[in-house]
Amino acid sequence: MASVIHVGTNEAVLATRKTILQKAGHNVVLARDLRQVMSACDAGSFDVGIIGQALPAMEKLRVTDTLRRLCSGIRILEFHDAIKPDVDTADAHLRVADTNPGNFLDTVTELALVGRKKGKASEK
Repeated sequence: MASVIHVGTNEAVLATRKTILQKAGHNVVLARDLRQVMSACDAGSFDVGIIGQALPAMEKLRVTDTLRRLCSGIRILEFHDAIKPDVDTADAHLRVADTNPGNFLDTVTELALVGRKKGKASEK
């Protein structure tokens, strides 16, 4: 399936989402700050980047920019608490209050598939 990096600060949420994704066959790397994001991107490539809702808005923007710069073709999913997302440039947004394991997993899988199709189209 997909290679996923999940960036966040809430350990319980990170662990739960990692378990959901791994049970579906995805490979998951967790990062808790920008330095860990940079290190993970240097070590490998990712299909999907998940940005947790607990990160401050400016940190979400820095993480998004870093993922786009270091992980070519990555698709970004932002979790948010507010009515309006913090990262307008994310490929998908999930409001925490409206999210369940099913739509979370579906969104990640869809982003990974879209990213792969775009990658194949650009290789032609």
